[in-house]
Amino acid sequence: MRGIPGNIDVAVFHPYVYGVLDELIGTFALRDTSLPFPQERARRELLRPEAPDLEDWYPEQAWRSAATVVPPREVYLHDWCDPARFNRWLYDRYAVYRHGMAEKLRLWIEVAADWAAARDLPVVFGEGWVGYTPLHGTFEEGAVGAEICLQAVGHARRVGAWGTVVCSNAAPQHPMWADVELQRRANALFTEAG
Repeated sequence: MRGIPGNIDVAVFHPYVYGVLDELIGTFALRDTSLPFPQERARRELLRPEAPDLEDWYPEQAWRSAATVVPPREVYLHDWCDPARFNRWLYDRYAVYRHGMAEKLRLWIEVAADWAAARDLPVVFGEGWVGYTPLHGTFEEGAVGAEICLQAVGHARRVGAWGTVVCSNAAPQHPMWADVELQRRANALFTEAG
C-alpha cells in the first residue's frame, strides 16, 4: 500500500485471493522457472490427450508471448488443459483453502476501503477474486466460485465501494458473461440499500 501514489483521485484495487489456485500454480511450477515443469504429472492430471509437450509448444500467435505478463508455462497450461480436469483439480483441494480464501478476501477489501477512507477517496474494485483461470474453466461461475463472487460483492457494498466487478471472469470475452442470473444477483446485492 505504501507504493500507491499520493495524488490519485480514485483508489482502484484488484484483490485476488488465489488460495487453491496458488497450490496449482506452485505444484506445476507455472511461475517458477527455476523448477522443472512436471510434464507427465500435468498430462495425467490437467492436460488434454492431444497436448504437445511444453518444450514443443509455441503459441499460434507469437505476439501473445510478448503481449502478456502471464508466464509461458501458464499460457501453455491454459491453452492445453482440459477445463473439466482443471476445475476438478481445484474442487478436490478447495476445502482446505475455503476459510483462508474467504478471510483474505474480506481482509483485503477492508484494507483497501480503510486506505481509501483515510485519504477521503472513493474505492473501486476493478478486477479480482480468485485469480487467472483458463478461458473455459468454470471454477468462478460454478457453485464455489459464484459464492466467492457474491461474498466479494457483498463486502464491496458493505465498505461503501463506488464500483465493483462480479469477478474478472465476468467480462465480455469470457463464457461467464452469459451467466446473466449471477450478474443480476451480484448487481442487486451491490446496489441494494445497506
